[in-house]
Amino acid sequence: MAGIRSEPQLFIEGNHRTGALVVSYLLMQDRQPPFGLSPKNAQEFFDPSSLIQTIDKRKFLANFRLPHLKKQFARFLKREADDAHLAR
Repeated sequence: MAGIRSEPQLFIEGNHRTGALVVSYLLMQDRQPPFGLSPKNAQEFFDPSSLIQTIDKRKFLANFRLPHLKKQFARFLKREADDAHLAR
């Protein structure tokens, strides 16, 4: 899987929407339902991505913070999954 850089920010606006598209692409490659960003789930989607963006991935402590954030984000994605978006 290719890495996604959090810095520099590519767009003044739209980084979160781009992130949602990347997440959907990765999920659909694994035959999972795509992620749908909505007003209801937006804050919960934005919070971990904002935290991840501020972590210096080259620092030792990132090894301890990132796995927790990944697990938290994976639980969020599972909770938001909607099989209605899969082709039958």
